[in-house]
Order: sequence, then C-alpha cells, then structure tokens
Amino acid sequence: VGEDGFYSSEFSNENYMKMNPGEWANNQGQDFIANHKGKDISYAAIHIWPDDWNHREVRFQHDWILQHIFDAENKLKKPFVIEEFGKTREAGESFDRRNRFLETAFMDAETNVLKGGAVAGTSFWNWYGRGDGRGDGYAIFSEDSSTFEVINKYSDRLKQAVHNKDENAVAFTTEEFNALYGLLSSEGRVETLAGKSGEPGHADGSSDKTKLNEPHGLALSGDGKSLFVADKENHVIRRVDTATGETTTVAGVVGEPGLIDGPAAEALFNGPVAVTVPASGDFILVADAGNNAVRRVDLGAGTVATFVAKETPFGWLGNPQGISCDETCEKVVLVDSGNSRVLDISNGKVAVLAGPEDKGWEKKGFQNGPAANATFSFPLNSAMTSDGKVVYIASNDNTAIRKVDLSTGEVTTLAGDGTDGTRDSENIFEEPARFRWPMGVALSPDGRLLFVADQYNHRVRAVDTQSGAVKT
Repeated sequence: VGEDGFYSSEFSNENYMKMNPGEWANNQGQDFIANHKGKDISYAAIHIWPDDWNHREVRFQHDWILQHIFDAENKLKKPFVIEEFGKTREAGESFDRRNRFLETAFMDAETNVLKGGAVAGTSFWNWYGRGDGRGDGYAIFSEDSSTFEVINKYSDRLKQAVHNKDENAVAFTTEEFNALYGLLSSEGRVETLAGKSGEPGHADGSSDKTKLNEPHGLALSGDGKSLFVADKENHVIRRVDTATGETTTVAGVVGEPGLIDGPAAEALFNGPVAVTVPASGDFILVADAGNNAVRRVDLGAGTVATFVAKETPFGWLGNPQGISCDETCEKVVLVDSGNSRVLDISNGKVAVLAGPEDKGWEKKGFQNGPAANATFSFPLNSAMTSDGKVVYIASNDNTAIRKVDLSTGEVTTLAGDGTDGTRDSENIFEEPARFRWPMGVALSPDGRLLFVADQYNHRVRAVDTQSGAVKT
C-alpha cells in the first residue's frame, strides 16, 4: 500500500490514535488496519520518519514497530515489512545517531524473525550512491562506511535468523538491549498483588481469587501493611494486605452507584477514583467522582460521611480525580479536574489553591507563576509531601508534572514540556523528557522520587523531585 502506518479516527479507537506521532496523523486518509485488510494486499508495511514527525527518540520507533507487528500478526495475519526507515544526518554530523536508529530497527526485526513472527523484510531509506549533497536528509552514501557496517552486520544476522527460528529465542541479552535503547537496567520486579488481568469483576479473598473492576486510586497506610483501592466500576473501596494480597471490601455496595452516608456496608459511592489516608490509617478520604464529592470512611467506626459536598462557595465540583494529604491528613488537596484547578479542602472547608475560582472549564491553560494566575488543563492526580509543604500534580492535557509550593503558592513545571512524547531526560538529543497522558503520581518515602503512571506510553516513570530528571 505504501503508507506510513497511521491509525485514523474513522476506523480505529482512541487508544490506537494515541500511538500516532501526533493528532495531525489521525486524519491523513490512511488507516493501517483498514488499508491492509483487502484480500488483494499481500503484506503490510510501515514507514518511520523520526525527524519529519518530531519524534527523534529511539523508543518511539521501537514502540511504533512493535505495535504494527502485533497488528500484522493478530488483526491482519499477514507478513510485515519495515519498508522505509532511517534518520537524517547533517553535513559534518557524527554517524552515531543515525546508526543507532538503524540498528534498533534491525534489532526489532531480528527478534521477531527468530520467534517466527510476521516480519518478512526491512528496507532502509535510502541509498544515494556517491554525491556531495545530502539528498533528502536521510540519504546514505557509499562513503558512509560505519552505516554500511551496521547494514551488513544485520543483513547477515537476519539471514541466520530465518534459518534458526525458535519461539523461545532471544536475539539480544537484556544488557545489550538496554544499552542500545538507552534504558536503565533494573533489579526491580513486577508482580501481581491482587486481581486477575482481563477478568473484571468483584471477589474478595486470597490474591489468586480476588477480582477488581477498573481499580484507579491507591493509598498506602503508614506501616505499609494496607493498600487501599478505589475500585471504580464496582463502586466500592477495597483493602489489600500487601504481604499476602488478601483483599476485602471496606465500604460501599458492589455494583450499586449512589450517594448514601451511614454504615460502611450500606453506604453508596459512584465511581470512586482516588483515595488518600493518614499515616495512622484510621480513615480514608475518597474522591467520589461520579457524585462530584469527597467522602470520608472511618475504619474504626465503620461509617461513611460526606467530607465535601458538590456545591462549594466556588461553584460545583467537576469530576474530581485526585486527592492527597500530609502525614496526618490535616492538610488535604483535591484535584478538581473538570474545573482545571486545585483546591485546599483541609478540615472539609474549601478554598482555591491554584487555578481559576470559577468557570475553570473555560480557563484551561499551561501557565506557571503565582497560584492565583496559574492555569492547568485537566489535571488528574496529586501527591503531597508528608510535611505538607509541596504537592505534585499530574496535569494530564498539559502532558506535564506540575509542582505547587504550598508555603509560597508558586506553581512551576517539574517535568514535561507540554508536548506528547516518550523520551527520558537522558537521550542522545539532549532534549526535554516527555509524557503521554500522565495519569497517576506517588512519592517515595523520602520524597526524592515521584513515580508517574504514564498512561499512553504504557510505562511507569520516575522523576527526581530535585532536578526534574525523568527515567523509565
């Protein structure tokens, strides 16, 4: 077909379009899956133009290739060719960056071929022979010896891979992969504490039996023994034993949305999305988004009460998505997402901390400075330091992490520059780190690291709260 591989708003859902290099790609008259479905199309192919698309990070190229390999194998069931890929090089510039882009594309191809996957070929862009000009910027000339070393090396490796297919084969060690992609090695492990992937529902009990339904907000008790969960689509609050994964429902009626205070087992929530607890773990404050309210669950008494109602002196709450507090929960901050503002709701009394006092939906923006002048665009979540001096905001549409100094009222940007992207701070272009819909944030116990759930990059990032440096 000869297309780039974009996903369109006409044929693909929102999650697919988030893979595109930008919103401009949503309506280019092409859709990778729809355009390759025809019975007369023998194979699928994509292009990758990192400079033209303003995605000059190797990680984007890697994600772009893997997404299309997945679609070729699972949706199209056709062979797949990485048809046009490369990297521009200015006259006099080192070959290192271009060679790295080519090498990582070849790496992805080889890994898939070894596993007997859909990849059937690669075709770098583009061969120019001899010449003094730079062609279209992507040109590879016969005198570019180091680039040809990469091409020859992987041509040989790909030939060998065709004859050595093994579904368990690994083309590269973890160390080699991380070194090439600039990723950090990690001793950490990811384990499932509670719930079953792909099986939404409600079930209490041991870790292997527990089911949840769109769990959103998390809050850890001071002793680290209890993890409280806003189980959104079940309309309940859960407690998970961090040692065993044993899960119980502490408040709400499963599957029954509503707004009723009283005994915890009879109280009703409506799509709770965020929770916060004091170090003592005596109670839980809940951002009850569907009710546009904040609720308090008293664990000792087993009761639920409305902490902040939807009607405030500054208008109605608008789909509050985040809540956080200091060590004692004497200082409490609510992210009033629909109004693009941050509220101080300490002791149940509402004051505007940062952002507009009214009609916030009309006053979205990305402005730092004094809290009264600062603007946000659909902020989603927050994390407060234990001493209550600073709160960090995942400002979703700003694709940035914002910082509010609670002692001075100053709003600054800790990380992100307002543009979607995947890169960490350490990148070969020495350009700012970027996010793609940062959704959740949590602080390390010492407050030095802020962990970010980077939704549409499908990864967890760590931000140094002193320097703003971002690492995946």
